[in-house]
Amino acid sequence: MAIVVTIGMTIIGWLTTNSVWALLIAPTVYLVLFTLCTWDSRILDVLQVITRMTPKTPNKAFWGSNSYGL
Repeated sequence: MAIVVTIGMTIIGWLTTNSVWALLIAPTVYLVLFTLCTWDSRILDVLQVITRMTPKTPNKAFWGSNSYGL
């Protein structure tokens, strides 16, 4: 899974910046993700859940919870 994340981030980074630096950073990103995965095999699942959490909305104080209606 770490290789899929690395390849995806590298392609997106290279397409947006059109710079070789995005391609040169890929091995470092892979080593960081590989090290995290050896420390905890479910770390990418945890990161995926954290990034998909609902952001706070302006009307949270009124409803007491996040709501999509403004």
